[in-house]
Amino acid sequence: MKELKGNHDCIKSFNENSFEKFPVWVFDEEMEYMCPIKDYYIPLPEEEYPLFIKAVFVDGLGRQYNGYLIGGSTKDFVKDGGFSFYAFGLFVNGEDFILNLNLSKLIENKLKLIYGGHVEVPKLDDFFPVKYSSELYFEGEEPISGVFTIESLSSP
Repeated sequence: MKELKGNHDCIKSFNENSFEKFPVWVFDEEMEYMCPIKDYYIPLPEEEYPLFIKAVFVDGLGRQYNGYLIGGSTKDFVKDGGFSFYAFGLFVNGEDFILNLNLSKLIENKLKLIYGGHVEVPKLDDFFPVKYSSELYFEGEEPISGVFTIESLSSP
């Protein structure tokens, strides 16, 4: 499926507008650029991983963010069918913050940057659970939604 060479819509980094025209992205073959998957209502491509999928997030304190999920579905990665995500990106004040569920200490540091001294920085227990939803779906799948809990995190 990787017909990404010569795709003039590929970019080096995301901003919030990246997901308005193309809500699903994937790395190019060299993993240097992110390129849009233009026909995302097809069955979920198992060979494309990770996917970057437009979503909306609500943290444990009720704050809402635009962003994207990172992960997707491969035969080796999915538990009980559906989707599995290992990270998510949040757009805050024009910046892109990636929170990797496998690196909980880095999430704590990112929260300090996200909240940037304007409000008290929440602890992980307050920030989680983080609910996510997307209007997107792949053929044969439900729209993507779920919850990242504190139990979703791996230690350091």
